[in-house]
Amino acid sequence: MKTVFYVTLALSFSTALYFTGINMQNPLPLYVIGSIIGTVICLWTFSRNSKKAAQRKYRERMFQQHMRMTLRNQWH
Repeated sequence: MKTVFYVTLALSFSTALYFTGINMQNPLPLYVIGSIIGTVICLWTFSRNSKKAAQRKYRERMFQQHMRMTLRNQWH
């Protein structure tokens, strides 16, 4: 749900700067700023989500290893 919020936020910034740039004589700086803001927000969100996914995967692997060792040593 947070990903949708951040993507919507990035798109709203880009759209606002695009529409503001339409009325300017030289809109290129606003287009560049809008693109940079949108890209940074999206990349930050996706990198944060991938780090969380990697952490979950690591914890799951450690739990499975713990359960295998517990079940193996149960009868000794």
